[in-house]
Amino acid sequence: MTMLIVIFALVLIAIPVSFVMGIVNHQRTNQLQHRVTELTELLENLGHGQHGGDGVDASSGPIDDAPFWTFLGSGLEPVPVTDAAAGEAMEEGAVVPPSQQDVDPWELGKPPALPPTRTTSPTYPVSVASRASKKPPEEPRPPRPISHTGREDTNTPATPAGVIPALAFGAAGPRSHPHPRSMVDLERIFGGQWLSWIGVLALLVGSGFFLGVDLGSSVLSGLPQVLIGVGAAVGFNAMGRYWSERRERILGLCLLGGGIGLLYLAAYASYGFHQLVPLAFVFPLLLVVATVGAFMALDRNSLVIASLTLAGASVTPFILASGDAPRALLPYLVAVNLGAVLVGQRRGGWTGLPASSFAVSVLLVATWFDAQYVPELRGFAFFFLAGSWLVFAVAPWLWERTTELWSYLRAMVLTLNGLMFALACYVLLEGGLESWQGPMLLVLATAYVILSRIMRTRHGEDAATRLTFCVGVALAALFAPVQFDQASVTLVWLALAAVLVYSGLRERDLWQRVSGLAVLTLALFRSVLFEIPQTVPMGREILPIWNAEFVAGVALVAVLVWLARIYPRYETTLRPEEALLWRPLQVLAAGVGIERASAELLWFFQWRGDRLGIEFALTAANWLAILWVIYGAAVLLRGEKSGFRALRLTGEIVLAGGAVLSGFMAVGPVPGGYWPLFNLTLFQGGIAVVFLGGLFWWFHRDDLEGVLPASYYGSPLLIATASLLLVTLSAEVFRFVPWLETRFGRDFGVLEPFALASFWGVYAAAAIVWGTRRKDEPLRIFGDLVLALATLSTITLVLSPSHVEYRPILNATFLEGVGIVAILGGLFWWFHREGRDSKVPTEYYGAPLLLAALVLLFLEVSVEVQSFFKLRNATTAGGELQSMLGLSVTWALYSGAVIVSGFVRRYRPVRLLGISLLALTVLKVFVVDLQALDRGYRIVAFLVLGVLSLAISVLYQRERAATPREAE
Repeated sequence: MTMLIVIFALVLIAIPVSFVMGIVNHQRTNQLQHRVTELTELLENLGHGQHGGDGVDASSGPIDDAPFWTFLGSGLEPVPVTDAAAGEAMEEGAVVPPSQQDVDPWELGKPPALPPTRTTSPTYPVSVASRASKKPPEEPRPPRPISHTGREDTNTPATPAGVIPALAFGAAGPRSHPHPRSMVDLERIFGGQWLSWIGVLALLVGSGFFLGVDLGSSVLSGLPQVLIGVGAAVGFNAMGRYWSERRERILGLCLLGGGIGLLYLAAYASYGFHQLVPLAFVFPLLLVVATVGAFMALDRNSLVIASLTLAGASVTPFILASGDAPRALLPYLVAVNLGAVLVGQRRGGWTGLPASSFAVSVLLVATWFDAQYVPELRGFAFFFLAGSWLVFAVAPWLWERTTELWSYLRAMVLTLNGLMFALACYVLLEGGLESWQGPMLLVLATAYVILSRIMRTRHGEDAATRLTFCVGVALAALFAPVQFDQASVTLVWLALAAVLVYSGLRERDLWQRVSGLAVLTLALFRSVLFEIPQTVPMGREILPIWNAEFVAGVALVAVLVWLARIYPRYETTLRPEEALLWRPLQVLAAGVGIERASAELLWFFQWRGDRLGIEFALTAANWLAILWVIYGAAVLLRGEKSGFRALRLTGEIVLAGGAVLSGFMAVGPVPGGYWPLFNLTLFQGGIAVVFLGGLFWWFHRDDLEGVLPASYYGSPLLIATASLLLVTLSAEVFRFVPWLETRFGRDFGVLEPFALASFWGVYAAAAIVWGTRRKDEPLRIFGDLVLALATLSTITLVLSPSHVEYRPILNATFLEGVGIVAILGGLFWWFHREGRDSKVPTEYYGAPLLLAALVLLFLEVSVEVQSFFKLRNATTAGGELQSMLGLSVTWALYSGAVIVSGFVRRYRPVRLLGISLLALTVLKVFVVDLQALDRGYRIVAFLVLGVLSLAISVLYQRERAATPREAE
């Protein structure tokens, strides 16, 4: 091991010595450059003396359109320039075109007879073509320096005429007609550059396999393997230095990079595989190797050396992977990353080096965790991972801004670096140190937020600054679920969101506000989906109201309301679309509020039922309907006052849901037993009716004051109130009859339909009268529909067979029909009376109401006659024939009475109805009675029909004679 250390020390001494020798050689090339400049000036003076007799001024300008080999005949040879002279020219400000840095010099010039030298484009005084021309000389245009893109640099002052510019490395000047790259050029690039890279990489990989293979008891095993690797590295370095000064410059640069890569391999193999040296020696060695490679790449200005050095350093752990030395990889990665960052920072265009090093490090660390990590390495791993994290947390801010692509690359490195290190810390702290996971994330979050603030001050706002801040916010958000559980996570997120949004509003920072709203969205989804009492795991008792989930929900609503109130204060500093954000925040607050209140109410009754062993599902549903109605009314009023349509619509939806649920509960079973007027269903229905009616009154009052549009809400609210009241009271009437039967032990089933239809008729009449007086067309229509429902219900009941004992006249069916007829007649009388004062449309309601009453009475009388004669069938013979005769006589008398009343009241619709009924009677007598009745019954039927018809005819003739010209 001592011999290996000595050899390594000698190698590390030899490499800096070679740098010193290179510096000495650099000074010698400077002297050569000075002599070349003097020679060029001498050639220029010689040109002045040669062409002075032609009368051509030496300042006639350069010939840019003629290749430099056209001057070979005049004795002007191109001046050879060495690499050292070219490097000196670069120090003086000339820029090497990228297309010429690593290309053979033959690819820059066209004449095959030229020697392989790098030349400049000197300003020759006069050309042969210019001397032969008879045109007067033009005003000379001094040439401009050439930028790295091959174009004239318009920002740099032009070189005065007659002054030779500084010699540039391979600078041939602007060409008027650039030639496209041919297949021959591509062939030379592949053969001269790519094959060099491929060959060196192949040698590097082969050497790595040799260093990592276990040779067993061979004499080359262990230390000899490492020495061979070191020797190969020294050989690569020597050959690279030799060829980089000659035309095989690309091969030399590749060999220099390969030598550095072999040093990485040898150093890593000495500890990571062969265990020849301790870790305390390998880490400084790797650091020195990284530094040497970085300085070599910078000294040669060669991206090839830097790339091959990084490639060799990256491939080393994969080739020499071994589970016997788990402590070798992380220090090695720190050294590699530090070297890549130093080189990338020194050369702004090499930003891809640290980015590539970061990507390889992430892959290697993930592999190391999966294969070699054990809890005993926790402190060791944390120390070196923190070192790598620190390198990539600070280094990207030192990169130069070259293009927008590198700005996004820097942002990506910063983001992934923070997230990967946070994940690594989370894994390292498992197994007994879980309580430190949250604080570690919080520390990292604070560091990233502070770093983003500092860098925004120094570098301004860009993608990297924004993403750095977002990484800090993300880590702070991860802190909550790692450190806390249950509703505490939502509370921490709400606090973080409030701070970020408020700070962003105060500082006019859009990204702070966006980050705060993102965290608020997380809290919203967690609270709504996962923090209701029914989803809490078993084994934890949750008291109603007094529980963390409900507190978190209340805090969420409070934060939403608070943000909705403060956003309008900063409206002038926000974007137009963001200035209206307070509106959806109000809607979210209303939605979350009803969701949390509903969940807590249901949980209260579930908790109470579990404790008492009683089912409270129906009770909970009734109270839920009350809650929705009250909450919806409050939100509706708030939305109307603020003029916010979406909030008003939210209130309408909740209120409508409460009203519908209240109606369903009203017709359902009664929880806790029924008692007339004192039961929960009637109570909740009454509460809903009171609130709906109160809203109607409020809007109607404000409409009278000209403040709010009562026409928009008045009729719908009134119809909803009337409908809910109808359903609630109908259910109460429907339950009352069974309660009587249970209470008194008697059968009152016949009263149930009678009472319900009668109630509907009275309710419809009240709605029609009120709607008429208020001139509320929707309410009148609602009353008409209810009255039609009551009438149809009565007709159905009248025509259906009765299963109870029949009593003539005094039976529920006849009395119910008479009641509906009385209601219809009463409405007709009311409209007829009110119509005299021209307050209501009498013609619209009068005739239909009266005709409906007469038709219903006709049905009632017919059914009553049939029922009477059916009752007699049980005691007398011929009851069926008597029933048919009695029905015919009754129809004839009823139709005659209707016609007479029409004549008396001088009301034509009644007379027409009477004639229709009489026609029906005539049809029955001539079609049915003529065939079914006996002779005596036929005689009676026809006599009655005939006498009645003659009497009605007399009435019509007298009426016509009295008013012959009056058109009825």
